[in-house]
Amino acid sequence: MSLSLLIIGVSALVFLWSDIKIHRKESISAFIVSIVSTAFIVFVTALFFNINIFVVGGGGLSRNMEQKVSETIHNVDSIHEISMSIT
Repeated sequence: MSLSLLIIGVSALVFLWSDIKIHRKESISAFIVSIVSTAFIVFVTALFFNINIFVVGGGGLSRNMEQKVSETIHNVDSIHEISMSIT
């Protein structure tokens, strides 16, 4: 997990600093804000890793469920609503 957090931290810092450089706002205070923001991103990511919360897309799951229940439920709108409410 520590390697993942290191990679996420380095990536976040690179992205934040790149955004600052694009807008030509380089300064010590901007760099400090980038580091603090990176620390916050790594902390929140570690928190989510430890409580096993992962954000994933549910579109494929919804489509699979629609296909499976379409044989017994013939109203297309009902099938979609059921699948979306579960995912």
